[in-house]
Amino acid sequence: MCPVTGTAAVVGGTVAASAAAASATAVGAASAVAIGTAASATAAAAATSATFLGLTSFQLASLAVGLIGAGISGVGMLQQGQAAQKQAAYQAAIEKNNAVIAEQKATRSRLIGEQDRVARLLLTGQQTGQIDVALAANGVEVGTGTAFALKQDAKIAGLEDSRMIAHNAEVTALSFEAEAGSRNAQASLTLLAGQSQQRASTTGAFSTLLSGAGSVANKWYGFNRQNQGFA
Repeated sequence: MCPVTGTAAVVGGTVAASAAAASATAVGAASAVAIGTAASATAAAAATSATFLGLTSFQLASLAVGLIGAGISGVGMLQQGQAAQKQAAYQAAIEKNNAVIAEQKATRSRLIGEQDRVARLLLTGQQTGQIDVALAANGVEVGTGTAFALKQDAKIAGLEDSRMIAHNAEVTALSFEAEAGSRNAQASLTLLAGQSQQRASTTGAFSTLLSGAGSVANKWYGFNRQNQGFA
């Protein structure tokens, strides 16, 4: 073999080996870059799936619990207010019904009183007539003296009794009317109390919701600072 030819072969082999090594190095670097890029993309995707609005899933769950708790409390207050109003309306209806009954009793008392008053006057007339008959049967002059005085006493007693009957009936009727007025007033107060309680429950519910929203907002702010590395 010629020395020149042998040298050329050696040089050619060396160049070929260097080119092969360089090619292998380039392929390895490209693969490493591709793997690194894929790993970064996977990590970014994982980070994206694990966070929302800069918060972890655990932090989001904590905020959700706060909101749900405030919502449940608010709804509970609203339901209590509605129940109180319904109960008040029921009690007011009972009071109004009792007021109507009392008014009916007042009317009945006056009617019965008038009937009893008239009956007493009729009885007085019968009694004075009987006195006349009895005195005349004994030959006594009924229009003068003691006989006349006896008849007048019987009439006066009958009139007084009839007036007392009417008076007592009116007193009873007025008592029933006073009861009716008191029950109507109580019904109105009960309705007002129920409406007031419902308004208070509604206000409390909104206050609870606002307070809960504020607490959740403060938590969210604190979690964000924590996740950003602030104390």
